[in-house]
Amino acid sequence: MSRLPLRRSLLAGMVALTAVALLVAGVVSVAGLRSYLLDRTDDQLRAGAALATQRVGTLLREPGGTARAVVAPSDYLVEIRHPDGTLTRIGGSPPAVPLLDRAPAPPAGGAPGPATTLDDGAWRAITVRAGAAVVLIALPLAPVRETVRRLVRVEVAGGVTVLVLLAAFARVLLVRGLRPLDRITETATAIAGGDLDRRVPRHGGGGRGRRHGGPRAPGAGHHGPARPGQLVAARPAEPGHRAAAAGAGGLTARCPVR
Repeated sequence: MSRLPLRRSLLAGMVALTAVALLVAGVVSVAGLRSYLLDRTDDQLRAGAALATQRVGTLLREPGGTARAVVAPSDYLVEIRHPDGTLTRIGGSPPAVPLLDRAPAPPAGGAPGPATTLDDGAWRAITVRAGAAVVLIALPLAPVRETVRRLVRVEVAGGVTVLVLLAAFARVLLVRGLRPLDRITETATAIAGGDLDRRVPRHGGGGRGRRHGGPRAPGAGHHGPARPGQLVAARPAEPGHRAAAAGAGGLTARCPVR
């Protein structure tokens, strides 16, 4: 199994990490928005339950037009289970099966019960006791689902745009940044193939402008190493050697060779 080139591996890693970060941020934001919308819906239901307990007498006595005026026009659904077992439903578009048949029983004492999701997530409901009757107040969750879906669509579109721009920008940076490494790789491949004269050029001024040819002896050319005589001639004289040479020169001047 062949390995990915370094440039592609780095690019894929950057894009993958960014995608994971965007996914985590999106999930957290969607969960936070949904929780906030449900909390606001629960607050509305508790307010509606308090209103229903105050006007339960009207709702029980006038289940017709007067009772409908208490909750309409609105999205609230009110179901009242009378002491004799009969059911009164007030509100628009109620489900086929009464929600009271699936809702938990409210606690005693007139306090509203906990908010629950009913009808496969279609309704959010609270039940409360009003005298001998049981009242259910419900709101549809379609607006909450639609708001969350809209946020998901916006986050997906924004995330895809960010990933595309990041991939393009990172590719340009990687191509420019890894160009010297490509030259080194090409030179190493050429040397491994037998081209021993190839060198990796350095960039910049001063000593960096020389090639990586290794240290050369003084007087050595580009076509071969310096000869031993050149090395001896090019080596700077030690202080003791200079004194001996000066003494020999004076002796020669006083005693010329015949």
